[in-house]
Amino acid sequence: NILNKNSLVILPTGTGKTFLALALAVEKLKTHPNQKILIMAPSKPLVHQHFLTFVEFLDAEIVEITGQVPAFNREKIYAQADIIIATPQTIENDLITGRLDSNNLSFVVFDEAHHAVSNYSYVFISKFFQTKDSKPQHLGLTASPGSNQEKIDEIINNLFIKHIEIRSEEDKDMSLYIMKKQIEWRKINLPEQFLSIKKALTVASKTLQKQLYNLGFSVENNSKRDLILLQNKLHNLVANSGEKTVFRALSLLAGLIKVEYAIELLETQGISALLGFFEKLKKQKSKAAKSLLSDENFKFACEKAQYLSTEKLEHPKIPELVKIIEENKNKQIIIFSQYRSTVDVIINSICAVCVPVKLIGQKEGMTQKQQQAAVERFRQGKSNVLVCTSVGEEGLDILGVDIAIFFEAVPSEIRAIQRAGRVARHKVGKIIIFLAKGTRDEVYFWSAQWKKKQMKKTIDILKNNNFADKSWQPDKNSFADKSSSSSKSHKNLLDFE
Repeated sequence: NILNKNSLVILPTGTGKTFLALALAVEKLKTHPNQKILIMAPSKPLVHQHFLTFVEFLDAEIVEITGQVPAFNREKIYAQADIIIATPQTIENDLITGRLDSNNLSFVVFDEAHHAVSNYSYVFISKFFQTKDSKPQHLGLTASPGSNQEKIDEIINNLFIKHIEIRSEEDKDMSLYIMKKQIEWRKINLPEQFLSIKKALTVASKTLQKQLYNLGFSVENNSKRDLILLQNKLHNLVANSGEKTVFRALSLLAGLIKVEYAIELLETQGISALLGFFEKLKKQKSKAAKSLLSDENFKFACEKAQYLSTEKLEHPKIPELVKIIEENKNKQIIIFSQYRSTVDVIINSICAVCVPVKLIGQKEGMTQKQQQAAVERFRQGKSNVLVCTSVGEEGLDILGVDIAIFFEAVPSEIRAIQRAGRVARHKVGKIIIFLAKGTRDEVYFWSAQWKKKQMKKTIDILKNNNFADKSWQPDKNSFADKSSSSSKSHKNLLDFE
């Protein structure tokens, strides 16, 4: 079924989705020898990994393309290639400029296809192909399509999927390839010094909430979702009315968002991350920032954090992390953290007991060559601890990883699944999740757990209903000409910095 139809394949992590793409690529090279194959992945480390895999198994002209390759060289490189392995942002740009001939492609792979939503480059690329006379076959690959039918439907529609193949860990033909994961939760108590800062920030938050309420605006709770909804509502009111009250409410909400972000950093990351945020705030000239910095409770939090920094007090997760590494010196360990500043704190804290290597995104300060070198150093066993941000969550296939440590819980079921998928790929593995008691860690953890259950139910329904083939007709009138507008995803209005 997937040989000739636009297909979405949903398989558990570590069960060979890349090799499925490789097998189909071999078939397409035979049946369409004069056309090219395009493989896309959302990160440069993953693109490089796919490149190494395809080069190892195929005798063809295979090229690796990212934004690091100069634009003036790419058209010539495309012309000479049989298989192009690239980041979607680069492909989007080259389709717009005409450097890549879309009519000369027979097969396109959208790896980590759960990204094919909203304004992500996968969506533009897929729709672009549908406006052409020659339409390449699509293959979407993912282990985590999303927790609800609407999200999965969006992926199906955006990639023009006509057939779905689903296998879960319970399926007999998967059992040979699924390694067991032992999951352990480490509950961490926040020290009294942290709680005093949290108390002051909470008072500052309640003050802002009361002021918003007096203006006629409120949020049910201070979740990111509710803050975003109110922010969107206020922006719409500003556009339609321009009342001073609404502008005042927007400023108060901006302050509330910053306070809630500070609380999250304190609870889940520690003093260094919190101080880094405070320093950025002091450089801002907005009314919201100035008002916050003059608030007595917020000032107390800043001063207390500064004092604790001089006392070298970090989050209690750090000594727990050091203890785990000391107890597992002969194990391969991946540590995930959301924040680059926390990655640096972790590296500095554990370097006395191991030889860690850091993997962060290019926007965070690491070049593509440095990323590749870091992964190879860990893969070859020259370092037994890899500390990474989200760039290490998706798709990386590293033999022999024994333990994955989540420095904090993440609310996204997709990210939780992807993180867990870096361990137990080739042997039994262990996942350790740090949860600071009574904090957002616990809220985010249970949110992700609920969403994972919902995703399993949704996938089971899809599987049992035998997804029917669909005939898609692209609406060319709704397809925007990106040559005259930016194709980047719009940054969410919610901005914690």
